[in-house]
Amino acid sequence: MPRGSRSPERLSERWLYLSFVVPLILVISVNLVLQWFVVWGWANTPWQTFPFTSANLVGMWCFGLVPPLAGAAAVLPFYPAGDSTALRVVVAAACSIMAAALRFGAEYAIWGPAVVLGPVYVEVALAMVLPFSCIMVSMQMARSQVRSVRAERRLAELEFRAVQAALERENAELRVRREVSAVLHDRIQQRLVYAAARLHSEVLPLAEENDDRVAVAILQDVIADIDRLREDDVRSLSHSLFPPGADLGLHQAIALALAEVPASVRVEFSSSAEVQAFDAITDPRWDVSRRAVFAEVLGEAITNALKHGQATAVQVDLRLDGAGAETAVVKTVTNDGVPAPADPPLSGLASPATRAQLRGGGLSLGRDENGRTRLTVWLPTAVSG
Repeated sequence: MPRGSRSPERLSERWLYLSFVVPLILVISVNLVLQWFVVWGWANTPWQTFPFTSANLVGMWCFGLVPPLAGAAAVLPFYPAGDSTALRVVVAAACSIMAAALRFGAEYAIWGPAVVLGPVYVEVALAMVLPFSCIMVSMQMARSQVRSVRAERRLAELEFRAVQAALERENAELRVRREVSAVLHDRIQQRLVYAAARLHSEVLPLAEENDDRVAVAILQDVIADIDRLREDDVRSLSHSLFPPGADLGLHQAIALALAEVPASVRVEFSSSAEVQAFDAITDPRWDVSRRAVFAEVLGEAITNALKHGQATAVQVDLRLDGAGAETAVVKTVTNDGVPAPADPPLSGLASPATRAQLRGGGLSLGRDENGRTRLTVWLPTAVSG
């Protein structure tokens, strides 16, 4: 902790110290008045000479309260925040001696020898116990509280750094996936198209001219295999690595994903005007990683609806929810297939769910009010990670 007297840590610890020491002295000083009265009443001393009037009792309480408060306040100019316990003891002892001298001197000046129950040094030593105990206990409590707050702050900072590191890793992974997807789509797929075209336009005619039916059949099978490889394997792998259209906008990515749904399945897609303005193609306000999360969730939802739920209708709804800093884009995918169980496992949705949580959103899978399977994913509109 910085040693400067105006450092935020020292100032906060001083306020904590005061919040602990004042009520502590108040409570103990009341107890001191009762203890004082009992000692005077039961001790074999000339206590009868001391007039126990209400004014004197109030005076006893003031002398049990004001000097310890003065000693506690004397700590503040050189409060030992962050220093060793030995220095705290020295500071507390010095301020307690001052408070004891103030209390004993004022009592003796007003009431005289009647307030002395024994030797003077015993009386002074007893007068030191209250302020010293209160000051030491309050300083330690304040120090412990500050340490607890700092520990919580460090933990929050570590958690924040962990989230940021996870986001950076996710973004780096997404960049690699996008690059690989681009290579598969733009280079490999294109070369496969060229290879199939050359076989079809250059090699196949030669085999047909030579009336080599075996070669013609083999070439036709190779061309068909290349087309299937390009269309089914390379294309699907490219789309699984990076959702198509995510570079352009959320609506474009969703439209391309819905275009893959078989014609036998009825598709309904609705988007509020607020979301359309938020995701305008001329000025998209979201980064690619957030659009990719939505597109991947939609792809997984459609796959589950068709493969496991035998759905005949899929409904996708986009809307803005909340206000101000709490505004989020919410996407709901509903299908009429086999209803999801009461507490369904996320399975393939676990990874996008984690990615959504890292970005301040979330994902839920369950049923709507009509018993249909409903998948909801939401992400805040503010781009913070």
